[in-house]
Amino acid sequence: MSTKLSDDYLENQIISLQKHIEEWAKKHDLWYDCGFTSWIERYDDEPYESPCVLIFCFEGPLYNVFNLGVDELVEEFDALIESNTKFFYEIEDHVTMSFWVKDDEISLNAAFKDFFEWKWIAGLIQEDHGDIYEEIYSRIDRSPLDLHKFSSRQFEQFLDSVFKNNGYSSLLGPGQGDGGIDLRLYSEDAVGEFVTLVQAKRYASKNPIRLEAVQALSAVVEDEKANRGLFVTTSRYLPGVKKFAKRQNKKIILADSDNIVEWSRIASQKIIRDKSNLVSNSYIQDVLNGKCGQGLEGKIFCAHKGYNIHYHSFAIVLKEGRNAVLAMSLPTMVFSDDGYGQIGTHIPDTKFSNSSSSYVIFRAKKKKSQSEINLWGQRELYSLWDGKPTPFNYMD
Repeated sequence: MSTKLSDDYLENQIISLQKHIEEWAKKHDLWYDCGFTSWIERYDDEPYESPCVLIFCFEGPLYNVFNLGVDELVEEFDALIESNTKFFYEIEDHVTMSFWVKDDEISLNAAFKDFFEWKWIAGLIQEDHGDIYEEIYSRIDRSPLDLHKFSSRQFEQFLDSVFKNNGYSSLLGPGQGDGGIDLRLYSEDAVGEFVTLVQAKRYASKNPIRLEAVQALSAVVEDEKANRGLFVTTSRYLPGVKKFAKRQNKKIILADSDNIVEWSRIASQKIIRDKSNLVSNSYIQDVLNGKCGQGLEGKIFCAHKGYNIHYHSFAIVLKEGRNAVLAMSLPTMVFSDDGYGQIGTHIPDTKFSNSSSSYVIFRAKKKKSQSEINLWGQRELYSLWDGKPTPFNYMD
């Protein structure tokens, strides 16, 4: 049975890699105009299946080392990375170096995939209460301990999404100066509006909820004449707290991680988007044939690439959320060319083939301007395709 690598272990692997690089550069007096960043920070894009663990940006003298071929220093750097780390590197451009897990480190690669995927999803926590949150709910269902990976604010925002997807009208507090109330839930019952005040605490189990905190919530409920108070924590309650809540005649409800997992499971079932249907062949075929979808769904977008040469890629929107879409790449097909395939025009191939590896499903963020909506995903900026054959030129 394999042991899951902890987040601390993975963080330390990255820190160690950074330390080796910086010490080597300083040893040769090359540490000028250098720095580290992450894939998500640099590209604002979803990590790949085999994720990039670190990006090293450099100018100054290191630019000359890696671009002008200072062989003895490059060989020394290669030997350092090979012998002291579990990573290899690729030069992305003249000033960017990306680090990836070695092919034989399968368990480490899987751990980093999970690690960065979570950072990406958690970073989108304010984006969308549908297509983004379904993944979070599924993750929490599988691993409730991941609730502790949220910051306190992200935990409040997560609960806000859970309640919204469970049918409540939820008002998220400002995070500071909220008078001890993190969320206000509004629902309708037989006699009118029902108001629940929520206090959320993302605590470790060794830090239990004490009586004073729940009494404070009870006091606010009375002061605001709300119908109920709901205390939610990832920790546990001391026995005296449970006795106090029981005496309140259901006016104070205590909830813990088990409740959150159950709420998440219910919320996931209520989300409009069913991922299994969304990526099924029949659904994709319907979208390609224009039989379903609204808004951007079914629309084809195009990303233009190249500097001296010009080419492009196409993608079709399968499902639209408030701030993101789920898209699928489409193969290109030649519409016209010069007879040699070097200059001509392309159009997207919308004849779906189950066996083709060209169909990559990915999430893209919507980038809105005054005149149009663009999509950012797969490190490409997509604009709405105008339906006309798109010119390509492979002549350098």
